[in-house]
Parts: sequence; C-alpha cells; structure tokens
Amino acid sequence: MNYTRNIYRLIYFPIAIVLIFGIVFLLTMSGCKIYAQSVTVSDQYLKLYQVRYGNRSLGKPIEKVEFTIGGDPWDGVPNFFYVAFKNIGSTGELRFQKEGDICAVDYAIALPKITLLSLFNGRKTIPLWELRRADIEKFHLQMVKENPDWYLYGTDLNYGVKCDQSGYPILDKENRPTPDSPIEFYQQGLTIVQPPAYNEREKYNFFLNYNNPTVREYVIRQTLKLLKFSKDNCLFIDCSGMLSHQIYPSDTQKDYGFIGVGTRDEQADRYAALSCSIYKEIKKRTNNAQIILNGFRDWDYFNLRFFKYLLKPENSDCFDGVMIENRFWMDDYWYEKGKRVSQTPKDIHQDGISKMPWCTHIEFYQEWVERFKNEGKMVLFCASLPPINNENPSNEQLASHILNWYYLIADENTYFYMNDSYVKPMYAFECYNRVLGASKMKARKNDSTWIRQYERYSIEFDTTYGELKKIAIVPKFRNNQ
Repeated sequence: MNYTRNIYRLIYFPIAIVLIFGIVFLLTMSGCKIYAQSVTVSDQYLKLYQVRYGNRSLGKPIEKVEFTIGGDPWDGVPNFFYVAFKNIGSTGELRFQKEGDICAVDYAIALPKITLLSLFNGRKTIPLWELRRADIEKFHLQMVKENPDWYLYGTDLNYGVKCDQSGYPILDKENRPTPDSPIEFYQQGLTIVQPPAYNEREKYNFFLNYNNPTVREYVIRQTLKLLKFSKDNCLFIDCSGMLSHQIYPSDTQKDYGFIGVGTRDEQADRYAALSCSIYKEIKKRTNNAQIILNGFRDWDYFNLRFFKYLLKPENSDCFDGVMIENRFWMDDYWYEKGKRVSQTPKDIHQDGISKMPWCTHIEFYQEWVERFKNEGKMVLFCASLPPINNENPSNEQLASHILNWYYLIADENTYFYMNDSYVKPMYAFECYNRVLGASKMKARKNDSTWIRQYERYSIEFDTTYGELKKIAIVPKFRNNQ
C-alpha cells in the first residue's frame, strides 16, 4: 500500500508543479499584453476606478475597475452611491421632475406628496434648493413636536439669506448675499442655511447650517432614503469640506462668523465635528456603510484642518476614503501667500518659492497619503478636467504625464481615475499597458528632481520650472549606464 502511494506521488507531483507554473506563466503574459484589462501583481499601485458612470448603453467599464462612483451600477462591480448634502442646492442647479428615476418624491422626507407636487405650480421641474427648503421647514415642525428640547429653536426657522420673489439672493454692496438674521442666530442654529461668499455660477448654493439639529437629522434621513436605490452599502459624499474663502473675506483675516465664535482653528474644528457626527450616524444606521468623501484640497487651510480633525483616532471611523480631485497634476495654478494664483509657468521664480505649481507638491501628497494609509483610508486620485479629452488621440502624451505623476505618489491605499467626462466610459490609454514592476521605496528628491525607482523603470520629475511635461519614465537599463 505504501509502495503504491509513493509511486503515485512520484508521478503526479511533478505534473502538478508543471501545471501550476504553466498557469502562472499564462496569467502573467496575458497581464503584460493588456494591462488595462488584467492588472499584474507587480503593478499593485495602479488600481483603477470609474467616476459617475451614468450611461449603461455606452458599454461596461474596462475590466479591472475596482469600483464605480455614482451613475448606473454594474453587476459584479461595487458602486458608491452619489450624494451631496453640504449645500442646500448643488453645482449646476440640480432639478427634479414630478415622476421618473429618483424624482422629487424620492428626495422629500417630510412633505406629503400632494404638498410636494403643489410646489411645481405648473412647472415641469423644480430646483433642489426649493425642494429642500420646503421639506426642511416641514421636517422641523415635526421634530419640534417629537423632541421637547428642540423648542429652543422655535417652530419657524429663518432661511438665512434675503431673497427676491424669484428666489435669487439679494446682494449687498460687496456683491455678497445679504443675511436675514443676526449673526448669533446662525451660531445658535436658528437658520436653515449660512450665506457664504457669493458664487455667480451657483446662485442658490448656500451651506446648510449644521448648528441646527433638524438640519443634521434631515441630511442623515435623506441620505438613508436615497441609499435604498443603491445595490451596495457604499456612499460617495461630494463637497464634504468647506474652503477658507467661503468662511473668510479674501482680503482679511476677519471671518464671517456664521459657524461660531472663536479662532479660525476653533471654527474649523466645530464644522468638522458637526460633519463627523453626521457621518458617524449614517454609519450607525446603515450597518457601517463605506463612505468616501470628496473635497480634499492641498492649497486651502480650512479644508486641511477639516481632514486633520477627521483623522483623529476618536473620529477616523467616520469615513473610509477621500477623493483628491483634479488640480493635483496641473502646472498653471499655484498658491501665493495663501491665495490661489493662475499665471504662466515662466513667472514661477519672480517671487522665490512663494509660487508653487500644484504638480510640484510631491512631498505634501506623500505625507497625506501616508496619513490616510496609517488610518486605513483609501485615497482616490481623480484627473477629470479638460484637456484630458478621450476623443483626441494627441492627449495620450498628457495622460502619460499624469499617470507618471501618480506613480511618484502611489501606495497600497491609492486608486486612479482619468477621464474628462463623468458620463462616458474610461478610455484605455496606452500608458496603462506599461508594466513598471514593484517599488519598495518612496520617491526621493535630488536637488530639484524627484525620482522613484521601480523594477523596470524609474519616474523622474525635474520641478525646476514647474512644468508637468518635464516628468519622464526612464527604462532601467538607462539608469544602470
């Protein structure tokens, strides 16, 4: 019996070894040929995702997309459901129909259907801000009746901004929305919104006043209601952080005071604490839904303070990842003395190091990627501004530069997306086909050049002139010469 068993081992063991190596070889070769469709183990840092893929008729995203954000979900691909609740309105004045997919009835929390439909008053659509204002006013009355402590806030909340009959904000001499309440009312949570610096493109896009418990509970319940349309327990929360220019006049350190009293840091922490309480409550009521936050900006003090607060040990369980959108790769913007500046790269050195193109902030992003990694958070890099036009083959070079920039920063917790349209499939740029191999070290700086070595190539970025086109991918054999 033992003799026969040993014979079988001698025969079948070598065959099994050959089969295993053969399968591994075939998988590796197929991965090298079509990298965008089959990611090899050695390129663990290029993990792709697809943003707001909203049109199923255009075809499924390329294979090896780890997940999608917004739009129509696909079978077998996790989807983060898109919500935005920092503002009472939304960018582009989102409008709702009476009926259809995720219509006005789906967004309303407190308004009876007959009351909600009466808001249309003969119109085919209504804007999100109008729906939410009426809905929050009705919801507040309900919450005051259910919670005696909330009588402190009264039965009627001020809106927070003076508007004309059409709903447009009435502007003051400095072209800012005119408050309709004393400053103490905003700090005490007696208004629905807070009026930020005026934005011509977003006339109704005022910030919800998180100082009011009705407003906080409202965005939680509305999010839970919308999450029922999602096939996965995952959320993408757009516009999560607030920016300094929305809190402070651009030419002075004096703040508007709508968030609360105290120093700049104290107000930033208060806003972060209120936001954090909302995220935690959503997780509590959704069996710990995954949450990705958009809004990280490398040039804004208030925004960075916001994320530092969220990363504190007692708060970090309120979210699972963050999106860094657009400008990280651009070389025609930078900040100077706290202000964003847009000029040509040739002007960089006129004022020493105070002007820094965003694409040169390698050390900054290294630090923050590491911070998020240490807390178990994903970091999503999203390059989605023109001229990344998939219809133009000449943009392959730009795409390559942006991807090379990402390779300088990439880590185990980073993901990458590149497309100029949120409603079209990702384009499989040729640069995705490169196989760099593994990297066991971070990028390092030699004078003005950042270098990161991979097994087969190295990425080199001369930041002397702050131009993205100076980034290059160098074959390993050239480095050895």
